[in-house]
Amino acid sequence: MLKLFSVSILLLLCSCVTVNTGVTDSPQATSQAVTSPNRAMERSTKGLTYKLGMDPGNLADYCSATAVGPAALITAEHCTAHISGDIVLLNGHEARVRDVITDNMDHAIIIFAESQFDRYAVIAKLPIVGDEVFMWGNSLFDSFLRRGYVCTFVWNQPFMDIPVGSGWMVMDMQVSGGDSGSGIFNKRGQLIAVLTGYSRSASSVYATSMPFNFDKAKIRAHVNSKHLSPR
Repeated sequence: MLKLFSVSILLLLCSCVTVNTGVTDSPQATSQAVTSPNRAMERSTKGLTYKLGMDPGNLADYCSATAVGPAALITAEHCTAHISGDIVLLNGHEARVRDVITDNMDHAIIIFAESQFDRYAVIAKLPIVGDEVFMWGNSLFDSFLRRGYVCTFVWNQPFMDIPVGSGWMVMDMQVSGGDSGSGIFNKRGQLIAVLTGYSRSASSVYATSMPFNFDKAKIRAHVNSKHLSPR
């Protein structure tokens, strides 16, 4: 599934998409697997991130997702297009879906019929350019903590089916198939974005994310949020 953005090709990162080996092999992908100085961040992000299987009959079809309430996960909306019926897999275990709420910005909040999570993330405000960000994804290669920086915010450019003017965040962070829907965290361990894809040109690879745009009143009972986009 390919989407052209200027000189870049935006590729969705659900595991069913063919993996572009240039993402992990490219010398321009500057973020690294994080070692001992960030063990606390590793434990925090790993404990909030889940491997989300959309079809119990197809274990190869999965994304990543972040717990944001006792019975709520946030992921990329394009991942939910693969949900078959009302059963998904959370780290390999079946869970029944009650509702899926989307924001037309490639985000989806999955509400489960029963409480699933003892710990869940606080949704905080967007970072600024230069801020350090972290992600625990479930890539096709391995699951580990990634670290990068916010490079820029791009406005007035189309992205997938999202209208021009919505804006999206660009980060220099390694990503792979299966990482779609992973939460992006700030240094305080707060959720500030969800991975939706990556942008690749001839000389660079960047992770991309859209700002949240949920109806606050609709999700208030389900989501642990300090900040969401003003809607």
